[in-house]
Amino acid sequence: MGESKGERVCQEVSGQLHLFHLLSTTSPSCLLPCPWCLSLRKSCYTNGEDVTGWVNVKVETVTACRAILARARGFCEVRWESSSDDDDVVTDTETFFDHTITVWSGASYGENLMPGEFRFPFCFKLPDKLPPTYEGKYGHIRYSVEAQNDFQWGAVEKAIARFKVKPLQDLNEDPKLAESLPLRKEEMVCCLCCEEGPVMVSLTAEKGGYVAGEYVLITGEVTNRTSKVVESANIQLLQTITFYAKGNTKETEELAKGEYAVSIDHCHNISVEYKIRVAFSVGGYWDVDVENTFRVGTIPVGKVAFALDGDPSSNTQPSAPPLEDPITPPLPILEQPRALPAPTDPLAKEGKEGDGCALPVS
Repeated sequence: MGESKGERVCQEVSGQLHLFHLLSTTSPSCLLPCPWCLSLRKSCYTNGEDVTGWVNVKVETVTACRAILARARGFCEVRWESSSDDDDVVTDTETFFDHTITVWSGASYGENLMPGEFRFPFCFKLPDKLPPTYEGKYGHIRYSVEAQNDFQWGAVEKAIARFKVKPLQDLNEDPKLAESLPLRKEEMVCCLCCEEGPVMVSLTAEKGGYVAGEYVLITGEVTNRTSKVVESANIQLLQTITFYAKGNTKETEELAKGEYAVSIDHCHNISVEYKIRVAFSVGGYWDVDVENTFRVGTIPVGKVAFALDGDPSSNTQPSAPPLEDPITPPLPILEQPRALPAPTDPLAKEGKEGDGCALPVS
């Protein structure tokens, strides 16, 4: 039978991606448009949670369809140009999970969807150990659910909705993070051929682990045994992000991004390290700096300070960030055929481990 090309219009609004498939064919069983809508219960989940949602289908006329599938996956991809050869691109991928289920099978219905509006629920359980969602210059960590219909005559269409993962990271699991974090250094200062000093820095941060939005309180003293004046002090919270790909590494350092700071665990391709750096300018031309690493989590440890007014050493510990909505099961399916297992899984033919959206080469 002859077949004309289909037309597709995609729109992403508030975490929902609506895909409308306008298909024209000489087959009498598929003549009118068939809208598909993929929606998630929430836009953000934590490790171990159930990702729930619906594939909503509105059928105007009898439509040939073998099955409707839902696929959930999480993956990391890194990519950059090699410094030794501009034409060589370094890339690597890692898949955290990739699961496909059949939400409706046409095996018992003559492989036809009847006219009407249907809601096909799905549910995927996230693994207990996952890295957080991350978007960087040389790599990303992404999570998504994909809905796919298996139309006849090769007219397969997809709709993808991404969601974020924010794992619970309890800093109390490492008791050492509640201990003070030392920042100490002794350094001689040089001026032309003369050496003076030393400058002795002895500082202490209250602890070695923090959550996003928490103040880092530092106390201590600086002993200056030079003839120069310590003109200024500069304190920075830095994050060093390292990308790994098949024995190659790419590193970037930037200021930590406040409430967006996360620790990346359970990922082989991307890691992040946080550190406090304090630099003292001696005589306006010589810097004496001291630094140490700290950990970022989501559940605080020890004394916390989310404001400088009042008592910054309050022992009140906020709980983990609240979830956007309580987890509730999907609503019952209304007026839809009974879901049966599909004899074949079209997604399994194309879903290769680690495949993902290509990153632009920076």
